[in-house]
Amino acid sequence: MKVKSAPPAGLKSSHALLLGLLVFLLFAGTFGNGFINLDDTEYVYENPHVRQGITAGGLGWALTSVGYYYWQPLTWISHMLDCEFYGLKPAGHHFTNVVLHSINAVLLLLALYRLTGSPMKALVASAVFAVHPLRVESVAWIAERKDLLAGTFFIAGLAAYAGYARRPSRSTYAMVLGSYFLALASKPTAITFPFVLLLLDYWPLARWRPVWPAIREKLPMFGLAAGSAILTFIGQKQAGAVVTGQELSLGLRWANIPVSYAKYAAKFLFPYPLAVYYPYDKAMPAWQPAAAILLVAALTFLCWRLRARPYLLTGWLWFLGLMAPMVGVVQVGLQAYADRFTYLPMIGLAIAMVWLCADLLKHSRRASQFAAVILAVLAALSWIQTGYWKDSLTLLSHTISVAPHSPLIRNNLGSALFEQRRVDEAIPHFQEAIRLSPGYTTAMTNLGMAYVHKQDLAQARRVLEEVARLQPQASKPHLLMGMVAMESGEADSALSHYQQALKYPMPPTDAAATHNDIGMILAKRGRIGEALAQFRAAVQFNQGLAAAHRNLVNALLDQNETDQALRHLHYAITVTRGDPELRKLLDSLQGPR
Repeated sequence: MKVKSAPPAGLKSSHALLLGLLVFLLFAGTFGNGFINLDDTEYVYENPHVRQGITAGGLGWALTSVGYYYWQPLTWISHMLDCEFYGLKPAGHHFTNVVLHSINAVLLLLALYRLTGSPMKALVASAVFAVHPLRVESVAWIAERKDLLAGTFFIAGLAAYAGYARRPSRSTYAMVLGSYFLALASKPTAITFPFVLLLLDYWPLARWRPVWPAIREKLPMFGLAAGSAILTFIGQKQAGAVVTGQELSLGLRWANIPVSYAKYAAKFLFPYPLAVYYPYDKAMPAWQPAAAILLVAALTFLCWRLRARPYLLTGWLWFLGLMAPMVGVVQVGLQAYADRFTYLPMIGLAIAMVWLCADLLKHSRRASQFAAVILAVLAALSWIQTGYWKDSLTLLSHTISVAPHSPLIRNNLGSALFEQRRVDEAIPHFQEAIRLSPGYTTAMTNLGMAYVHKQDLAQARRVLEEVARLQPQASKPHLLMGMVAMESGEADSALSHYQQALKYPMPPTDAAATHNDIGMILAKRGRIGEALAQFRAAVQFNQGLAAAHRNLVNALLDQNETDQALRHLHYAITVTRGDPELRKLLDSLQGPR
């Protein structure tokens, strides 16, 4: 089945270049932004596999891991490449995000033009997608690289499909299928790709009759979708991201689905104010989901009845279908909805809006003026929103002003203050997070850590013991209670807590710190051989932990293994990217040269 006619000429390369340049300049303000303590920790600067750059072990982990919620090897590899080229300087990581989003804008222009043959409508729709304030979260948040990469291959697949629809062949089909696979390997929310192709068969390609051949040719894609869904569910279960009824009731989650659809559509039209996190409204009145269901049903019925304008049905169903994995049918995380989830779904609304406005505003000059004003307003709002992503403190303080009753944001704002040694300011935020969500063990653990820092060991012990009671198989409270015991001069108790912590799953960075602390206790007791084993375990878990490398070298020196100590020291300087303390130690061992 193929489309007989090809789109007429009309798209100028200058339009594509101008669009890409404008998008790049709009988001270039992110280059001065830092990392954010929401997910950037796990995805980049505290991830031992990523921060080392490209390594054989890291690539193996990226290709096989379903941790951190998804199977997303291309996303991991892209972060590794950034660390290889830029280290942990956030400007380079932001640069990659902006370049990818600029490429996506140009790819979407090409795809829409190849699909519809309407260069100016394709240009405006692509611009609406690219400069909309809802894009800021995906672009300014380094950890959301997965949105951008998945978008690149998803949109490239649309462009390839336009060619396949006009000249079907095995090679063009392989390009479509390969693009889809790469999109899934970046983020599994691209799972809805074959659904979008069926919508495009309806409009603008008009190749959906008979229906079965259109479905049959996409069966291999549905097979990929099934595999991705299985891997995703496994990964989210392992990461503890799939929320059970203990956190959010089934009724609340299902009531939130139509409401979130309505809010996403509203934010497309009125994107202000925006925040990085929107908590569930646990006191949601019953009329809200009822009204949202009626609204979504009415709009769907209206688009169906207006079949003389088929782009409305395609655009609206594109939005509804692509949002489906993110609206909470299977709840992932505690957010009610999120701006980043709109990255690909909003393309459908942009198509419907632009083609409708073009039909209603027949006069080309008036239409172009209207489009220019809309794009200018959207770009201005995006510029403002980008400024909120300067650093964790700025972002989370803004989020509190939009959604003040979020335990997660209170906790992370406290963590951002704690990282700046503003412990007295951090403690009230941890306490407020616990008040909003009693039993919130992450905030309780952070509160205990803050008390440790303030040397209020009695308070720290009280809080951490409660965390250990609530989470008997959690490693972090035992790790911190070990620190409390060390500060109190109770080495035996500290060793017991550290060994208890190692019995339970923990991030590699925590495991490295725990082994390092055990090694130091053993070394002070003269048990150098056992200490060496602990230091070696520490650097295996986190090759970037310079303190463990120093302790390992000193333990080797204590055993008169000078040559081995020097060999390891040279290796340690390489993997820690020239840690100054290690260099100083090397100079002291080698003597004057």
